[in-house]
Amino acid sequence: MCRSILAVLTILTLTLAAEAKGQSEQPPGDATTTRQEQPVTNRRAQLGPEHPQTLRSGMPRDVTTTRLEQLVKVRRAQLGPKHPDTLQALSELADAYAQAGGADKALVLHRELFELRRETLGPEHADTVMAMEMLARDYQALGQFNQAERLWREVVMLSHVGFGPENPRLLPRMRGLAGVIGDQGRPAEAEKLFREVLEIVKRADFLSSSVAGEPM
Repeated sequence: MCRSILAVLTILTLTLAAEAKGQSEQPPGDATTTRQEQPVTNRRAQLGPEHPQTLRSGMPRDVTTTRLEQLVKVRRAQLGPKHPDTLQALSELADAYAQAGGADKALVLHRELFELRRETLGPEHADTVMAMEMLARDYQALGQFNQAERLWREVVMLSHVGFGPENPRLLPRMRGLAGVIGDQGRPAEAEKLFREVLEIVKRADFLSSSVAGEPM
């Protein structure tokens, strides 16, 4: 059981680290560049230069943000600001800003995304809660811990309601709340939350072991 608990916690830690690091860079080389440019050329010829699929095709990391800015502009013009495809493009652009270290720009877009999704989907929808989580991460990255904590608490509360108190999908969000509490110099409160996370992992491990017939 201990090995399973450690494995789950390790996966959670690696997931958070991967989110902070962002996407891995493309390997250098002329051949790679050629392979990336070919589908862009084909789609530009078939669909036109401003079609969303053209704008999203073969984007190297150094031009991803620019292409996504174009994509958001085109989708707003063609589909309107509240269309699901527009909101998806807005989410991708905000995430790109955040991964590039532009938490201030990400904050503006994640706030807009959160407000639009709350308006179109409702405050308890999973996509709305996810937008709220990303907004909390932006505030935390900018050192605005009070706002971040308020949003993290709401995210955890809504996740409890939506998932149930024992769902493993709660764990990263509880860790996020514990992290922002720790950032504010309240280690005892943060430790309490981390212990709650560990207890959920232990119970989930116990239940899975019982169902599989493993000896306890």
